[in-house]
Amino acid sequence: MPIKICDNHFENCGTGISAPADADVDIGANCFVACGKAIDLRAPESLLGALGLNADTPLDVLREVLTFVGSAPRTEPEIAAKATSAGLFNWLSAGADTATLVSGLASLYQHVPQILAALPG
Repeated sequence: MPIKICDNHFENCGTGISAPADADVDIGANCFVACGKAIDLRAPESLLGALGLNADTPLDVLREVLTFVGSAPRTEPEIAAKATSAGLFNWLSAGADTATLVSGLASLYQHVPQILAALPG
């Protein structure tokens, strides 16, 4: 059963609606005025959780690092440097560490095009 979000007025907010990209959401007619972002469809929480990232990790940061990882075979130090420069480590969840994230990203090399295609936005 979808979550229905219809006929709302969002004004002067950072984000009007935020949900995981794989959520069953029916977003109807709404009004967004002076919002930082009207609708934020985030990466699936299962991907973020597997990498040790918080559910609110910005997709543009994740996409930047994934694009780097998928562009050529990368070493873990190269991936760590890119994750640092992009600010991805700032989104690590409690109990996760940089080694977990870097090794997880490295393991995705062959799947990056499919992952990027599945990410919203």
